[in-house]
Amino acid sequence: MNTYCEISRFVTMLASLTMTCGLYVQCWKVFRTRSAKDFTLTLVGSLIFTEVVWFNYGMVLREWPIILSSVLNISPVVAIMYGYLRYRTSKAAEVLS
Repeated sequence: MNTYCEISRFVTMLASLTMTCGLYVQCWKVFRTRSAKDFTLTLVGSLIFTEVVWFNYGMVLREWPIILSSVLNISPVVAIMYGYLRYRTSKAAEVLS
């Protein structure tokens, strides 16, 4: 394998790790604050769809980095969807109304 492919694989894994960490942080924030006011159903649905497609793509190519990344990302995205459906409005908004 040439050097460009190795560098590209490393950068892709780094970007994927960054995305994964961000998803877990956002998931934690939704449940800690009990608010999902910064999310839209379109965004959360798109994230789920994207992760399922990436997982499928990784399976077709038999590329473990893509498969692993997708598996790690699906859990927080599904949890964010649950949090979104449960906490669409914040408690502060309920108190003010």
